[in-house]
Amino acid sequence: MVAIDHGKSTPSAVGLRLGSSSLTAASLLFVANYLFNHTTVLQGQRGTLAYFGSVVLPFGIVVPAVAVGRLASALRAHGRSVGFPLAPRDGMLAMVALGIGVIVASFPIGHRILSDPGGLARVGQLFAALLMTSVAEVLVFVGVFFVVIESAVATVISGRSGRYAVPAAAVVASAFAFGLYHFTYPLIAITNGLLAAPG
Repeated sequence: MVAIDHGKSTPSAVGLRLGSSSLTAASLLFVANYLFNHTTVLQGQRGTLAYFGSVVLPFGIVVPAVAVGRLASALRAHGRSVGFPLAPRDGMLAMVALGIGVIVASFPIGHRILSDPGGLARVGQLFAALLMTSVAEVLVFVGVFFVVIESAVATVISGRSGRYAVPAAAVVASAFAFGLYHFTYPLIAITNGLLAAPG
């Protein structure tokens, strides 16, 4: 969440032009994901690693990261408030979270995956499918959608009421966008989970 002083002009610093361009850049992930999953535009680019290279990396990480940097600069916010750069404690917490995740995942699926032929390759696919996709989703829906919407609403609602209404509106709107994003996946991924459709 970007720390916005509702009593000053900072909320309007994003502006219509930067806000629109940032949302457009973030929305490219919707388009790329839909084209990958529902059309033949990226025909031949199938599989988890191909998905990471043609959708997640360019449109979920690189483009939104640039947008987040521009937003942070416009809002005069410390980069860490929108996810960059990481402080030392963030790196340590990330490693702890990763370790816990590995331990938790090892019980239901770890032994089965590693005992199968090509199990180590599958681990790499899971890494690309889950961790990197999650990074992309945080960048797009928290780093861009949430920040732009929060800044826009803050120009309309100010004072004590804005302290709660502004972030609440940003949460609802960005969560709604996140829900819509899932319709760009194949139906089997939505109903049975992404791991049900092997890469």
